[in-house]
Amino acid sequence: MAGLRGIKDPERRGVILGALGNGLGTSAPVLAFLSESLRSESPKLRYFVVPIFAAARGREGVRELCDALRIEEDEGVIDRLKRQLAGLATPADADLLAAGTEVENPTVREAFVHVIGGLGPEAASQTFLKLLDSGRVDREVVYRHLAASRIDAGHDRILAALEGGSLDSDSSARTAAFRALGAYGRDAGLAALRAALARWPSDVVRDSSFEIYDQGLNGGVAESRDGFVDVLHPALAALFTATRNSFPAEVSSILRGTASEKTKGDAIRLLAFVDAAAANETLSALLVSADPGTRVAAIQAVGAGLMTELAPLVRAGMRSADARVRSAATTALLRMERFGG
Repeated sequence: MAGLRGIKDPERRGVILGALGNGLGTSAPVLAFLSESLRSESPKLRYFVVPIFAAARGREGVRELCDALRIEEDEGVIDRLKRQLAGLATPADADLLAAGTEVENPTVREAFVHVIGGLGPEAASQTFLKLLDSGRVDREVVYRHLAASRIDAGHDRILAALEGGSLDSDSSARTAAFRALGAYGRDAGLAALRAALARWPSDVVRDSSFEIYDQGLNGGVAESRDGFVDVLHPALAALFTATRNSFPAEVSSILRGTASEKTKGDAIRLLAFVDAAAANETLSALLVSADPGTRVAAIQAVGAGLMTELAPLVRAGMRSADARVRSAATTALLRMERFGG
């Protein structure tokens, strides 16, 4: 220990510690040195010492690792602390971990929530629900973990919050609730998502899952397709996730409802991401709609999805009296000709 303590540069000391690994042993002086290093001002030293400290202390080091995580600011060290705690923590540590979710740093809060999620369904469920009751936690972070673990009580709690109005003033938590209900995929949650399209018509989120890129349309540069779906209602995105195989039926229902015109158009455009055989019947009807906006969205879906079997209906749009329909048809036909094989 004297040799390591004699190295004044904490970063160099960290590199040497990393090379030594777990070969330092577990004597009292070693443990004291590791504990001291865990609180070093050098993030590099803290980074290297975390796994060595965890291996040396085991379960007895959980509280000290939690204390270190609560005040940590370096993202690399936060990730290491999270990983070590995930391997050491047990349901007996639930309250200790829950206390860590009250700190100001959102990255640290999410790290503690991640570790709680690994405690097992029963302990995680009970802890998450207590956190939601306390009101002192990022609901969106907890919602994500509840949905990922499919904890039964989580679905009902999220649904109650959404329908009861407690998320009315928090669009971020509302978006997380939509995504969680979509991930659960249960009937009551899907009904709430459908209602949300009209209840919060101005909610939007950027979702790269629904961007379309064309390689080579502009000198070899990949460009996002103009007017396609990349910003949409989060409840619509969640409905698509939950009902992909039957999404054409959802589109028909949405078009009969009171959702905004943008959301209706986005729902149609999302048919580009559905298997063509499933989407063809719905799109065939929409391609001859009397409403120009509906027709444009359907043409865009066909072009983006390269549904060449529907090209004759798209081509008919070239004769439309509406300039938007003609323009959309031209773009879709060019895309299908170039990329449709």
